[in-house]
Amino acid sequence: FIKYLLFKGYLRVQEPLGDTNYNILVQTVKLRKAVDMYQWHEDFTENKFATDESTSRNYFYYKDWNEAIVDSRSFHSMSHQNPRKKPMETKIVIADKVFIDNYELCEEAKDKFNTWVDITSDTRPEDFSIKMHSGAYYHTEDLFNPEIGDVRVRFQFAGLEGDMYTIVGKLIKRKIVPFTSVN
Repeated sequence: FIKYLLFKGYLRVQEPLGDTNYNILVQTVKLRKAVDMYQWHEDFTENKFATDESTSRNYFYYKDWNEAIVDSRSFHSMSHQNPRKKPMETKIVIADKVFIDNYELCEEAKDKFNTWVDITSDTRPEDFSIKMHSGAYYHTEDLFNPEIGDVRVRFQFAGLEGDMYTIVGKLIKRKIVPFTSVN
């Protein structure tokens, strides 16, 4: 009586995943659209020789890309403010039907694909206001001098069709499902 099987084979994805706004189309298990926003960041240094608490820290500000919103409401200086919301959010899409050879993977198996690889496409989007540089898409007036609130979009995939994978699971009606050990 076999409780589990070891499957080894080539990954096959029934339908490609993509984003038509950026002309991205990839035969992959997961596609991640990472959205970064150009924002203010606050940091400080401690002044060990300060005579009172109000001068014990020296604050400084710099601009950088960040996927998470940097809450500037708690900054020491109110003159460095970030937008409170990104115009678009990071998003992950997962292929409906994924196979190792002729056996379909269950949702739990597809969730295990988390090794992200950057996509560096040179295919231009149809919207000419979107600029490209080093495989990323920029929503900005000036690519080399972004402003606070500008957006950068990067794409990543996990589980590329044609790659070899090994999985342990139970086979139920030609679908690989999780195998749980009593130990």
